[in-house]
Amino acid sequence: MRSPLASDGVTVDSDVTLSLSIGLRFHFEGASNGADWNKIRFERDLPLVMKLAFTTTLGVLLLLAGTWTVWNSTLGTASCAYTPTPETTQTAPVERVRRPVLVELFTSEGCSSCPPADRQLAFMQEHQTSFGAKVITLAYHVDYWDRLGWKDRFSSAEFSERQNAYISAKGLESSYTPQMIVDGGEQFVGSNGRKADQAVADAAKNVKGVVGLSLGDGNLNVTIGDLPEHQSASIMLAVAEDRLETDVRAGENNGNKLSHTGVVRSLTTINKIEASDQKLERSIAVPADAGWNSKNVRYVVFVQEEKSKKIIAVDSTAAVN
Repeated sequence: MRSPLASDGVTVDSDVTLSLSIGLRFHFEGASNGADWNKIRFERDLPLVMKLAFTTTLGVLLLLAGTWTVWNSTLGTASCAYTPTPETTQTAPVERVRRPVLVELFTSEGCSSCPPADRQLAFMQEHQTSFGAKVITLAYHVDYWDRLGWKDRFSSAEFSERQNAYISAKGLESSYTPQMIVDGGEQFVGSNGRKADQAVADAAKNVKGVVGLSLGDGNLNVTIGDLPEHQSASIMLAVAEDRLETDVRAGENNGNKLSHTGVVRSLTTINKIEASDQKLERSIAVPADAGWNSKNVRYVVFVQEEKSKKIIAVDSTAAVN
């Protein structure tokens, strides 16, 4: 018999018997030159409602099947095929090389505005969310908050002096906390995450020198090369410790437990370079202290222009691999 789309040249056998999984068996009768699709003989007696339901459902399914057959035979399988061309073929994205960026935070346990900035610094180091940047963090605890009720055990006058040098170089009126500085350039309130992300992304675009660090025989071997054009600069070594906590019992943060990342334990100048110098190799004794947890210590070496304070090379290595 022919389907309702017989005019399109689609035919089926004159006698078709279908068996359903529920044990029903029914028979179509017709001829190839014409068929009455409503002539269905059920071999089991069913209630009238069920017969109508099966008849209607089956008619819809066969109609859809016939439509698909005609469409497929007309268009052919070629119309559904897609052959990529060189212009449309995409390769897997290549991971961009992460350029080290130094993020410095001037903070204090005695400052109630500093804990959000401390958390921002920790987030940046842990999650490394800035595309194209390897964020290296340092937190300097200044000492000018110590006289206001709580003595910060990580504070140092040396770190306050370093911040003052930045203030002078940038023409600011006075020091403040929390102050974040990215690659010795852009400075802003340290809790401003959006500003921090943008500053890091911008800094990662700048060409820097290469710092190679390795540990051996109690020494830190430092190799610096490929420096961009620069002014006179200092090569600095910072010892930073992560995962530190303090229960503050006085001052503005009284009653709070503060967590710290990248706390600078030691900061030394290991060499000076002139504008004409492009590379340097040094081997220095590894700084150590009984009060530091070596498992959480990092050695950070950076090259900083003395006048502009711009960071022209930086990298870090863990004290324990």
